[in-house]
Amino acid sequence: RGTKDKTGVAPYVEWSVALYLALARSDTTAALAVCDAANPASVALRFLEGLDCGRLLVARGRYAEAERVMQPTTSNLGPIDHILRKREWGIAADLAGDHAAAREGFAYVKAAWRNPDARLAELVAMR
Repeated sequence: RGTKDKTGVAPYVEWSVALYLALARSDTTAALAVCDAANPASVALRFLEGLDCGRLLVARGRYAEAERVMQPTTSNLGPIDHILRKREWGIAADLAGDHAAAREGFAYVKAAWRNPDARLAELVAMR
């Protein structure tokens, strides 16, 4: 406290803590409110948390919003994170009726993991 955050990480940390505290309390309504309150300007660093928000939106039937939140546009994700985001985005797109985007996401994952080992086969399985 009292120290100025020169890195810009503080808003991300505060947002992330609020999200995961709500989830730890099994309060999906509060977690979705945290997700809804975030925007790229206020929380620029949310990578994996965006997937968690997207999954919550899918669970609530808010498919188009989930597709938007999980759209894989972040270039500085690691390769595994990018593949996972493409898969989750494809699922949300499919549920939202955006079948072209779903095919794009699923094709990317399938190309990345042509021959997944047994532990990855379920994760890679296409819908």
